[in-house]
Amino acid sequence: MFRPVLLLVFVLLAVSGMAQQSSLQGRVSIHNSKYKTGQIQYVPDTYITAFQAKPANSDSQGKFQLTFVRLPPGTSVSVAPEKQGLVVVNSYELERIVVNQKDPVRVFLTSREQLAKAQTELYNISREALFAKKDAMIARLRKNDEDTQKALAELEEFFGHPIEDRFEAETELITRIKELESQLPQYAQDLAKQNLDFASEQYIEAYEFFKLGEVQKAIDVLNEESLEASYEQIKNTRKEAARMDSIRRDLEEKSRLQLRQLIDSYTLKAKAYSVGFRFANAIEQYKKVIDIYEEPDNQLPATELVELYIEIARSLYEEGKYEESLDYFKKAESLQKAQEEDNPVKLADIYAHMGMPLMELGRFKKARSTEQLAVDLLVEAEGDNHRSLITAYGALGVACALLEDYEPALSYHQQALMLAQEKLDSLDHDLSIAYDNIGNTYTDLGEYEKARDYQLKSVAIAEAILDPLHPELAIAYHNLALTYADMGALEKALEYQLKAMEMDEAVLHDKHPALARTYSNIAGTYIDMENLEKAMEFQQKALSIEEEVLDPSHPDLALSYFNLGGIYHELEDYDKSVNYQLKAIKAAEQAKDIDPQDLAICYHNLALTYIETGQYQEALSYQLRALKIDDATLDKNSPDLARSYNNISGTYEGMGEIKKAIQFQKKALDIQAKSLEEIDPELLNSYLRLAHLHLEDGNLKRSRSFRDKLASALDQEGLEDPDSWKTELQELDSKLEEFGKR
Repeated sequence: MFRPVLLLVFVLLAVSGMAQQSSLQGRVSIHNSKYKTGQIQYVPDTYITAFQAKPANSDSQGKFQLTFVRLPPGTSVSVAPEKQGLVVVNSYELERIVVNQKDPVRVFLTSREQLAKAQTELYNISREALFAKKDAMIARLRKNDEDTQKALAELEEFFGHPIEDRFEAETELITRIKELESQLPQYAQDLAKQNLDFASEQYIEAYEFFKLGEVQKAIDVLNEESLEASYEQIKNTRKEAARMDSIRRDLEEKSRLQLRQLIDSYTLKAKAYSVGFRFANAIEQYKKVIDIYEEPDNQLPATELVELYIEIARSLYEEGKYEESLDYFKKAESLQKAQEEDNPVKLADIYAHMGMPLMELGRFKKARSTEQLAVDLLVEAEGDNHRSLITAYGALGVACALLEDYEPALSYHQQALMLAQEKLDSLDHDLSIAYDNIGNTYTDLGEYEKARDYQLKSVAIAEAILDPLHPELAIAYHNLALTYADMGALEKALEYQLKAMEMDEAVLHDKHPALARTYSNIAGTYIDMENLEKAMEFQQKALSIEEEVLDPSHPDLALSYFNLGGIYHELEDYDKSVNYQLKAIKAAEQAKDIDPQDLAICYHNLALTYIETGQYQEALSYQLRALKIDDATLDKNSPDLARSYNNISGTYEGMGEIKKAIQFQKKALDIQAKSLEEIDPELLNSYLRLAHLHLEDGNLKRSRSFRDKLASALDQEGLEDPDSWKTELQELDSKLEEFGKR
């Protein structure tokens, strides 16, 4: 009897646990029916399904209830409505519903034809309004009277920077209007899906302005005082509900609706700011929404907070605030991992975007591992042929290239291109990016003609589909310019770089890190063209931005210091050259993921500058640091290692330590004899130097031995600049003859 009782109790407990139920209540209505007719039209007989729930049908008032078994409250689920002849407008929101949430689930349906019609109408209205606004503003600018000055003041406030005259104002206005026009199809699609039946009057007023292209008026309607007052009213409604039990439910529902309306208002305002590239203002609005979500009393779904973290992280990235962007991506990652229901695709999206600020911060190894996580999650969840892998493979390839791991980078970019060619239209922007990424990798591999061909394909697509001032087109020009520079076509490179600069200056704020990189690239081209004054001008422009916005250990900052050190060296201003090179070394030594060879190059170059000023001991100190890196990282028969020995030999010679100079020159020669051709200039230089050094050391026999090796090599065909070498040999022979007479 004892055992059966225990068994019975166990079974009863198990059944009791399994019978725990959670529910969701909701309502189905026609999209924007109240907004259009003044009355909400509810939809009966809509078939509703969700994971672990018994299917339900909406009643005559559009109401439905889903009951979940075995799913605890707080679990995120996807709700799928079906109604013949109608499509779901808010399917994205229905994919992240939380079981037992207090807000009713709202389902908005419409016909496919009505949705397409609304999108077309909104596009046409917005476009007409946008161009009418442009024409009216240009007319005011051309009056050349008091109203012209008012128009200039309005545009200065909108653009966020001073405007010199009406001509500059017209040019920038046209540029901004074109940029907005290119975004209108997506805006029309988003606006057509925006439900206004449950929106506040303030939101609807702002929405009307927004869809007409009156962005500033939309922002003005959603003023901070009224939005903050709305939030205080919501809090008071909640307190009132807590005091009045009899009408608590109605008041709580009212406060939740008001809270949703407030969130929508802040979000619309953030989008309005983003339209005008005013990302700093957009970030402020997103932060206000996040504050609302993070307030425990508001009891809002954490899944929605994940999306907000991603949005603000993207805006911070566009603003060039990479550390803060990374922090919000990490918040999104942490919160997404905490959700009870796994969503590998969403996590992959977070990782794919998180890699971007990591790359900008110079944390290339972390960026690579993060992008690899994104790819692995997508392949596991969606298979190895999914469209989303196009961008994921591309980002992983870029991370590999930044670590100078070019073969894997090329492989990932080729996988991205194959998927893009299979799944995308021939004028798709992602196809343009895939071509560009492969071109960039071929540039890194030194295969410049292949690189140029791929990059020209990328530019052709970008020019066909993007606004003339679109940032992505500027990036394509930048990359093509770098390839032309490596090919020696410097005028062509400069042409594309100056085009890209005009675009960047029109779109980016004046302290954006990407603008600094543009100036730095132009400076590099001017250096190659030996126009040092222009090179200095643009490198100083880059540095003025980087010193203000970048971390002191950022590789871009180190590069600017390095380039300025090189420019001043060429101008023979050695004190300034040393100053900038020391700053470059300090930044490089602190940088994460820096290639040791880049640091060795900094040491070598600083040593050369010290030699020019006769400071041999300081030069030797940095050459020995460089040698330590070279010895640890280069092949034992590398010509670069031989160059290190050669440079140290020259320094010892300058210090008068001839025996040590001979010792290091022989080390260089040992490597060169194994790795270089018999008539290679570097090998011939070692013969010549050793002949001179032994002569200076008083060893005539050893000097003549190296002299004879040099003479033998000069008799061979294919020698580069033979006359110069014969002159060197004659001068050596004269010294040998003079020494023999002593």
